Amino acid sequence: MPAFSGITRALFDAKYTETADLAAPSAPISIVKPITWTSGNANRFYEETITLAATSVNRDLFGSLTDIYGNTISLVTLRALLIVNKSTTATDVLTVSGNFIATVLLSGTTPTLKLGPGGILYVTNDTDGYVVTATTADVITIDSGADTFDVDFVFIGVQ
Repeated sequence: MPAFSGITRALFDAKYTETADLAAPSAPISIVKPITWTSGNANRFYEETITLAATSVNRDLFGSLTDIYGNTISLVTLRALLIVNKSTTATDVLTVSGNFIATVLLSGTTPTLKLGPGGILYVTNDTDGYVVTATTADVITIDSGADTFDVDFVFIGVQ
């Protein structure tokens, strides 16, 4: 079994300012959330860049994907998910859906998430993770509509 370790970080760094008569007030905010991953809380890592050519693709988190060493991935828990729309074209919108998104991350029968050009979906739950259920809550679908562009797809989980 491969060993896994690493760090993921979410960074939100912004400054909100406005001009005033005597001073320029500002409201800076900086939030950094590092998560250290070890073989105790994650043991599978998957990454790929997908070229979507006016189509959708499914990524089955339980049994159909292999890691870079050829090991079959059958997640029972998803700990982190990163999806990046790498397009810079204004009309290239990525739709993220599938039974995992619908039943685990959102509620409803057909919910979707839209990621515009440069958009990022980053979700983590390093404490409990998100339960992956074979056949009913294990598929993530990404759809480029009528457009062609690249998408980064990365996840960390437990098998």
